[in-house]
Amino acid sequence: LRAALPAGARLDRAEEAAARGEEEEEEEEQQQDMGDSKDAGDDEADGDNNPTAAPRQWERYRYGVLTLGCVGLPNAGKSSVLNALVGRSAVSVSRAPGRTRYFQTHFLTPCVRLCDCPGLVFPSRAPPALQVLAGVYPISQLQEPYSAVGYLAARLPLPP
Repeated sequence: LRAALPAGARLDRAEEAAARGEEEEEEEEQQQDMGDSKDAGDDEADGDNNPTAAPRQWERYRYGVLTLGCVGLPNAGKSSVLNALVGRSAVSVSRAPGRTRYFQTHFLTPCVRLCDCPGLVFPSRAPPALQVLAGVYPISQLQEPYSAVGYLAARLPLPP
């Protein structure tokens, strides 16, 4: 039934369900959608046992809201993308990495939520000089830039 509805009608139904608080019905419909999206001739088991199946990300809306997140390295432009989508300066931006300090959410529409998070930096075995060159380490906090310059110069084909 739901697959026969146009996308706009599905969005309207999601808005109405969110307003009425019919979360259980939405979850049942989403489970039916997941079953309907499988091929009729597909004898494979659930996506849990099938390595080629998409992970359990078929859920389009949770409680009638589509959530989109911006995730990436520091100073990659996540907040700028969010501001461009919203059409105004919803979150502050800076040229220096580390401006976004905590997870932020903003609603683009009543059914579309945009999330911005701080830059993700995982502990690395890379040398500190390489971390500086890759932009992972903020230059404003750098006390000694010569090791990063030397690291780069040692790897460039410079004449003696």
